[in-house]
Formats: sequence, C-alpha cells, structure tokens
Amino acid sequence: MDIDARAFGQLEGEVKALHAMLSEQNKTLASLSAQLDAVTKTLAEARGGWKTLLWIGGAAAAAASAVTWVLQHLTFPK
Repeated sequence: MDIDARAFGQLEGEVKALHAMLSEQNKTLASLSAQLDAVTKTLAEARGGWKTLLWIGGAAAAAASAVTWVLQHLTFPK
C-alpha cells in the first residue's frame, strides 16, 4: 500500500497543530488550577472570619438582651 506524500504531509501538519493545541490547553488548565487553588484558599480564610464575626454578633446580641432585661426589671423611685 502506497502512501501519498502530499496526504502524509497534510496529516503530519495536522498532528503538529494538534500537539500545539494540546500544549496550549495544558498551560490553560495549569493556570485555571492555580486560580482555583487561590480561590479555595481565600474562601477557607473567609470562612474563619465569618465564624468570628458570627460569634461576636451573637455575644453582642446576648449582652444587649441582658441589658434590656435588666433595664425593664429595674424599678426607679419617683
């Protein structure tokens, strides 16, 4: 079976183009992976911040309700 040189050259060019595209996609995937890691790290840090803010908010609400209860149950002389 004879292979046409022109067809072989065309296939060789297409294979080279596919290799170039694959290399570019690998670079893009590596970049996206690095960005995803950065987002994951940022979200992990933010999660701790939100927990702290919720704790502080809960403590402030408890303190405010205690002060309100005390003020409502005090009797002031007239």
